[in-house]
Amino acid sequence: AMIFALHPVHVESVAWAIERKDTLSTLLYLMALFWHNVVAVLCVGGIDQVHSRVAAGSSAASTVVYAGYYSSDEFLHSLPFFVVGASIAIYDIVQMGAKGNIHFGYTFIQRIMIACRSVCFYLWKVVMPTNLAMIYPLWTLSEDKVIWWLSVILVASLLIGLFIMRYRLGRGPIAALLFFGMTVGPTLGLIDYSYMLYSFVADRYQYLAMLGPISVMSSVIVHACDTSGGKRIAILPLERSNLGEMASKKFAAISILLGTALYYSTFRQCFAYKDNESFFGHAVRQNSEHTMNAWFHLAIHYADSSIKEPQKSVACYRRALRIINERRSKVPAIVYDQIAPIMYNNAGNTLIHALNRPDDAATLLKVAVKNLPKNARVHQQLADALSKIDKNEEAVQYFETATKLDPTSYVAWGNMGNSLVRLFRKEEAENALKKALAIKPDKINFRHSLATVYSMMGAHGKAIKEYDNILLFDPNNAMAKERKKNALDAITRYETKQIGKQ
Repeated sequence: AMIFALHPVHVESVAWAIERKDTLSTLLYLMALFWHNVVAVLCVGGIDQVHSRVAAGSSAASTVVYAGYYSSDEFLHSLPFFVVGASIAIYDIVQMGAKGNIHFGYTFIQRIMIACRSVCFYLWKVVMPTNLAMIYPLWTLSEDKVIWWLSVILVASLLIGLFIMRYRLGRGPIAALLFFGMTVGPTLGLIDYSYMLYSFVADRYQYLAMLGPISVMSSVIVHACDTSGGKRIAILPLERSNLGEMASKKFAAISILLGTALYYSTFRQCFAYKDNESFFGHAVRQNSEHTMNAWFHLAIHYADSSIKEPQKSVACYRRALRIINERRSKVPAIVYDQIAPIMYNNAGNTLIHALNRPDDAATLLKVAVKNLPKNARVHQQLADALSKIDKNEEAVQYFETATKLDPTSYVAWGNMGNSLVRLFRKEEAENALKKALAIKPDKINFRHSLATVYSMMGAHGKAIKEYDNILLFDPNNAMAKERKKNALDAITRYETKQIGKQ
């Protein structure tokens, strides 16, 4: 309990506000484990709502391991709960697939390699919790092949070795390892989930699963202090009176030293969660050349309206883009296609709106278009930047490409209409703005533009109709009221002129 409470790996789950679900789901999980013969199904349902439906299946599976450790009767009694939890998990996986969730396309062998390396990583952090980071680098399967296969061999050897030695060591170690593997299983890369875009591992994923390795560690410490000659590592409550006087003093000394070390490490780790800058700044200091996600979120932090440090924001975006472009050939295509467009667009927005540097934005976004030729958003963003520096002819070309790639983008249609207005290509502008408004009828600025086009064409009646539409959406729109009055005046002048001619 002391190790679980003070272990620095747990700081992320306890100190980070958005991970409150870890501590709450752990409460329900342990209740299910303690009272699995009474309320396991209720608690599995609670975990389903609080943490994830896949975790519900793993909790039921690990409860079976826990029960089987004690007796075959307990094992058989827990099987129905496993079926319930596993059914929930399978249903969730099917539903996620039906909704078109992210698919990385890893082969079965690759997923086994990812799972084994993740297990080795987590177990090492339990024993040696140094260089903890909020965002770990994304491992690439094309690099460090020796490490990948060595991880598979280590995990297989550990399982086989503990199984063979179960009569000598007891069932405790193999049960603890199975408990760990089943609890952390949903995040080992065997099924796809969105965070795999950034990393295969995170400290929070093993928050609950660490109960298994910690139990073994604690038992090893107790048995190391015991001079009675016991050899079986039993993960059972041990009364202090079971140890001799010398062993008890040794145990107390080790406990104090270990608790102090864990407390100090945890205390230091907590400062990284002071605010966003501390959080993501700590991540980039730990792995500055690989944590593109940390640089990306640090850029978002500096771009925030309450921070207003756009220069730092753009610098962070550029660093993140450099990393992801360098690693493009080493990661699945979906990683680049999902993340890079957001980075380019956010950096472009910051350059255009916060720093008023649309020319620099255009230069950056031309690289984006080259790297992402089929992404409608980057084409539209580049066109916006070009229109800001009065390169409307070029902007229209990129707007046209954006609308071909995504015909439902009302922003691309509307902004193309604005560029066409500046080029006095009135009929084309009318067509583009109508398409934008067909998708987004309440977009007032595009209705203003369409009304302007009608005024340029001398169709003041149509312009008045558009101003009336604007006033339906915004009855207090002063610009619409004034321009409607001007359009009415224009019609009056025209009619007066015609009467004079007659």
